[in-house]
Amino acid sequence: MSLVRTALIALFLVAFLQNAAAQKRPQSIVKPRGAVATDDGRCSGIGMSVLRQGGNAIDASVAAALCLGVVSPASSGIGGGAFTVVKIAGGEAIAYDSRETAPLRATEDMYGSNPDLKKKGALSAGLGNNMESSHGSS
Repeated sequence: MSLVRTALIALFLVAFLQNAAAQKRPQSIVKPRGAVATDDGRCSGIGMSVLRQGGNAIDASVAAALCLGVVSPASSGIGGGAFTVVKIAGGEAIAYDSRETAPLRATEDMYGSNPDLKKKGALSAGLGNNMESSHGSS
């Protein structure tokens, strides 16, 4: 392959990747009494709509999280996990760790001598706690 062709392909890839990265930036909506930030502007808008209708930050966060589960199911949703920090006016900040957990009957040696079971199949899946976090925040 010629040097010119290689350079043109490299320039195309850089431009394409920069455009793709720019599209995945967090989409924030800020108003005088609240803000919502997600990686999809539609979900940020839903969160702000909840605030405008009298909901609080926790209500908006749950609505935005549920929206993300619809528009980006491979990276978010009720079966996933989350980290949430909540600070109510005049109170202290509370952090919720709702990452996925192992099934109740999981054991330390359940994979036996087959390490591939950790990567593929039912034994490799964690149980989502995203809704547990939403419930705990309310």
